[in-house]
Amino acid sequence: MSLPELTRCLEAQGMQVMATDWLIHNPRLVSTLLFVALRRVLGEYAGLPIRALLWFFGLFAHLPTRRFTACFVAAGAQKPELEQPS
Repeated sequence: MSLPELTRCLEAQGMQVMATDWLIHNPRLVSTLLFVALRRVLGEYAGLPIRALLWFFGLFAHLPTRRFTACFVAAGAQKPELEQPS
């Protein structure tokens, strides 16, 4: 689901969308292949390079292209407060 679709869905349910974001900027196919290769080559020493790659992929969240690199979309929404009858 795209972010605009998620927002429309929530608003259609009477929710007020307070914030939206794109999460986990990790190119899944590429990273999975890299991580498997690192585990095979480095074995138990692969942890540090894998953490470094995850950190690097996390930098994508700060780029203007972050909507294209994200694995997930997120929205924070709440029900509007009901007005109390006077």
